[in-house]
Formats: sequence, C-alpha cells, structure tokens
Amino acid sequence: MLEPVLNSVADARALVSAVCRRGRTRGDIADDAALVASELVTNAVLHARTPVEVAVRAGVAVVRVEVTDATARTIVPPEPHASPTGPIDVFDEFGDLDPDDPVAALPTTGRGLELVAALSQRWGVDERDDGKTVWAEVGAEGGVTVDAPVTTQAGPERVPADSVQVRLVALPVRLVQASDRQFDDAMRELQVLAMADGAPAPLRALAARANDLRDQLRPSQLSHAPAVRAARERGDRLADVVADVPPGLAGQLSDLDRLLAEMHRARATGELLAVGPSPEVVAFRRWFYEEVVRQVAGRQSRPCPFPVVAPSGRPATGPLSQRRHDLLARIEAGLAAAPDLAALAAATVRRISTDLGAAFVNLLLVEADGAHVASVDRVGYRPDEPHGRRYPVTHDNPISETVRTAVPIVLRTPEERRVRYPALVPSEPIAANPTGVWVPIGQQPPAAGAIVVGFQRARDFTSGDLDLLVQVATAVHRRMQVVDPPT
Repeated sequence: MLEPVLNSVADARALVSAVCRRGRTRGDIADDAALVASELVTNAVLHARTPVEVAVRAGVAVVRVEVTDATARTIVPPEPHASPTGPIDVFDEFGDLDPDDPVAALPTTGRGLELVAALSQRWGVDERDDGKTVWAEVGAEGGVTVDAPVTTQAGPERVPADSVQVRLVALPVRLVQASDRQFDDAMRELQVLAMADGAPAPLRALAARANDLRDQLRPSQLSHAPAVRAARERGDRLADVVADVPPGLAGQLSDLDRLLAEMHRARATGELLAVGPSPEVVAFRRWFYEEVVRQVAGRQSRPCPFPVVAPSGRPATGPLSQRRHDLLARIEAGLAAAPDLAALAAATVRRISTDLGAAFVNLLLVEADGAHVASVDRVGYRPDEPHGRRYPVTHDNPISETVRTAVPIVLRTPEERRVRYPALVPSEPIAANPTGVWVPIGQQPPAAGAIVVGFQRARDFTSGDLDLLVQVATAVHRRMQVVDPPT
C-alpha cells in the first residue's frame, strides 16, 4: 500500500525491480515493467488522490503489474497508433507517415497510458463500485504474443435534458490528437510540480484550477473520443463528431481559454517546461471554441477549415509529379482509343476506378436541351440504383452545381455532405463511402458535364490532387470534341 504522494512512484519502481529479481525476469522486460508501474502509479497519485495498492507478479518472460485506487474515475484508452505506411493510393503520393509514432512522439513529461500501451502486450481496467484496478502485462509467456489490450469502460454519461446538440464537421484527426496530447502533457507536468515540496502558491492555485476545470470538461471531452477513435481505426483522417453538450460548455471553454493563457505565461517564465501547442493547434482550438459557441447560440454548423495533412512546405501549385504525369499519360492513351462517346465514357470511368483506386465513378453529360445532366456510364453502382442517373441543372446537388459553376466540389465526410446539401438523397455508393469529388468536364461555365469520383476513406484533397482530376476531365473534354464534335 502506498500513499498518494510522488515519492510513491519511486517506491513502486523499487518493488517491481525487487520482484523481478526474485522471478529471474529478463532484464529488458524488467526495465519495461518498472517504467509501466511508474506511469500507472503516477496516474493514480495525480488523479485518484487515494491510497494506492500495487501488486506485482513476475516470471522469466512476463510481468503483471496491478495498480488499484479508490476512485471510479473512468480510464480512457489512448488512441490506437497505426504503423507508418507507404502510399495508399495516388492521392497519398508522399506517404504521409504517421506523426504519432507510439514511442518517439510521446509527450516529454509523463507519458501516461500511451507509454503503457506501447510497452505492454496487454493491459486493461477492471472497474468496481469502490474504485478500479489498472493492470498491464509486459513481455509474453513462452514468447507467445498475448491478446490485444482489453478495457472495460463506464457507461455513457447521462445527457442533461437541456443539452444542445453540436455537430463538428470534418475535424482533422491529427489536430484533435495533437491538441489533446499537448493539453494532457501540460496538465500532467503542472500537477506534478504543484505536488512537489516547496511549490510556489501561484503554481498550486493554477494546478487546482486546472484540475477542477478538467473534471468539468471531462464528459464533453469523452464525447469526441469514440468518433475520433473509430475514424482512426477505419483509416479515415477526418472525423465527424455529433455531441450533446451541456449549456454551460461555452463558459467552461472560455475558462479553459484563460487557463491556457496562464499556462503559456508559466512556460515563458520557465515554471512549466512542457512544449507549448503549435500555432496551428492554437488556431484549431480557437476555431473549436468559436464553433461550439456559434452552435449553442443556434447557428448552423460549418465544416472545419483546417487541412487533413500538416502543411509540408511543398508548393501548393506547380507541374504534376512524374508519377502523376505518367498516370495521366496512361489514362490519355486509353481515351485516345475510344471511337465514340459511349466508348469514351466507359474507358474514362474504368480507368479512373482502376488507376486512382476509386470506390465508384460516374460520368454525366449535359443533354442537348441544356436543362438536364444525365449519366453516360458508371461503375460501383448497383444496376438498379436510380440515383445518379439524371438531374435538372438547377437541382440543389453537387452534380448540378459543378456543371453550373465549372468548379470542382469536394465533400470530405458524410456530415459535411449533409451540411452543404441537406436536401440531397445520396445514392448507395455515395452514402456508403465518405469522400466524394465532383469535377467539371470543361473549364468554362456551364461545363459540358461532370465526373463523380468516390473514395472509401474520409480525407482531404490538396491542390495537386484536384489538379490531376481536373486534367483527366480536360482530357475527356478534348476527346469529346473529336468523337462527338458540336454541331
């Protein structure tokens, strides 16, 4: 049994090391187990503020650590970390390596449950009425990998009857995680410093305010976690969040804004060492706060304007890369062999589907009366799917709008589609796939038609991505003048 003081962290490490020596545990596993115990006890000391019971069982190749406290405060598992991957499709040309590497990118002060998840073969939470036990198994018995982390979660928070539904549309997963991570990092350091002997009174008061405010915001913070986690697991880089928030949330966010400003001043004077938020994260938090306030006041939701991938310093415009140039040349060669309009449409939708990895493609052209736009060929649709076949050019949908304006339209998530086109009844492939791009055939309004391209993951499109699609549509338009010249 340990007291809820920081000195207990060192006592827990010593306990684990002693048990591992008796169990003849392999050295690297013993070191990882001691670090895991440190983090679990630090969490309990900072957040539970009750006596802590530590239990350790050690063998040659596996160590189990259990930390029990007397508070039922819910433990939220960290977001899953995908392994860095290479290009997924032509629109992930630069690889977009995952910035959330599970070890290298962890916060500098107090790595918490992220480090526990990274070092453990299995970990979880057993919750009871009088508290909870957080446990972790480091190493693997007999060298066999154990099951993935298992956690038990408390039931959903009760939503107040006078709550307000807030819709946050197309949030970049990377920014949500970066903001949460930096805030948790700073809060952890603040609490550790405030508990140290001789901590100045202003720092203690700041830590107390931060702890109270975090408890007030916790239900609202939890509301976005499942949506972001689900998006991450699907491979989406954008998440739609629909949450019922208490009417006082706007005031709490205003308090949080003032708290963050005070923490910034503490960093400037050297009292806090945790890395501050990037300018982009600061701007994202400001947008988040203002968007919640707008919607609580009854205003319509707006899609988040921040890019899905961090700016790389590459020029926003310019010639196509060699890889995309070669791809465009192959598509143009396929179109050049089309003898008529029907063959041209068929070649277009199949080449886009195959070469660009699209889930569905639809090519529509304006009819002779100029008042309707109709599908000529499509792939990825059910044969009997009625939607996506023919619309008035005046219709309030992205196909007709693209034709009227000759401007590409990108809808990155299902919620963004609902916000921008509330009257739209999406066809089956559009409803089943989060991202759609509508590209005009012809660059002068009204366009000669539109190409609809859908993708399975929620994502954004850079100017280079759109330039490739526009050039494909331009190639289709040029070939149309040959196989079906205007009269």
